[in-house]
This record gives sequence, structure tokens and C-alpha cells, in this order.
Amino acid sequence: MSIFKYPLIVNETIIDSSPAEVRTFLLDFNNIKLWTLTSKLIKDLLIERGETHEQVAGIDAKEGDIIKVLSTQVGWADATIYINTPTHFGYQGGAYGFKAQHWWEFLPLGPENDSKTRFRHCEQMSGWSAPLFWPRSPLHSWLKGLFDGFDKELKAVVEQQSSSS
Repeated sequence: MSIFKYPLIVNETIIDSSPAEVRTFLLDFNNIKLWTLTSKLIKDLLIERGETHEQVAGIDAKEGDIIKVLSTQVGWADATIYINTPTHFGYQGGAYGFKAQHWWEFLPLGPENDSKTRFRHCEQMSGWSAPLFWPRSPLHSWLKGLFDGFDKELKAVVEQQSSSS
């Protein structure tokens, strides 16, 4: 079965800061609770090294590490990191009858403009309850709204930080 048959959310935001700066800021999970003040999506993130359970910085996470995500909707949930490169950071896990693959992309706005970031915030669901998140469903709209709020806060704080430095 093709993965494209599963519900997918893709948000895209242009941030007036380089991809490296956006990535470094977002993956500094120690500060996430300081700037996600109104967002109801992610309230806290912690990374544990898969084999030792030692806490590590998001920027240093590697494939197989465990990410602990605190959201208003689910509380604490564990997922596994499957990618951490200069352009992508992603994790996957599941609960309540569905699995989700969640990722962020940090891309230059264009080949000649690496001072702005095309930030993509994505999630794809699978599992027996995934159809609840099809694009025309209220749950899809609700989750997309949570992504929008998170992305707007990220954009505001990164651009504020960039303009003050």
C-alpha cells in the first residue's frame, strides 16, 4: 500500500533567518517551553540516547534515540528519531490506534537565498484510526491549526532573535 494514501499535514512558513539558525534554535529543546507560550501543540521535548537513556541535546540526536514529547492533547509520549540532518529532523511513534511520522525541514528559500528558511512542518498518520485525520475532517483542521500556532510562534521568536543579534 502506498504511503501517499495516508493522511498528511504539511505546513510551510518562510522565516527570515538562515536554515542553520532556525534548526539550531528549534532543536534547543531546553528553551522550547519558554517560547511555546500560546501554542497548544508541543509543550516540552527531551531526547534520550537509545542505548544509555542519557539526556542529549536535540541538535546531537541520532537515529534510534528516543524523543519524549509533551503535548496538551496526549501528555508525555515517546517516539523514535529516524532522521537528524542539516535539512531534516524527524521522529515516529504511535498511540490510540495510529502511528505518526513527524518531521521538520529547514531549507533555503532558493538556490541564491540562504538567509531565509522555507520551514516545513509535516506529519503523516497510518494505522486503523488514521482516516479520522483525512483533509476534510474536523480533526485534520484542528491538528493543522495546532501546527499553524506552533509555526507562527517559532517564526516570531527566531526573527526577533535574528534582528536583535
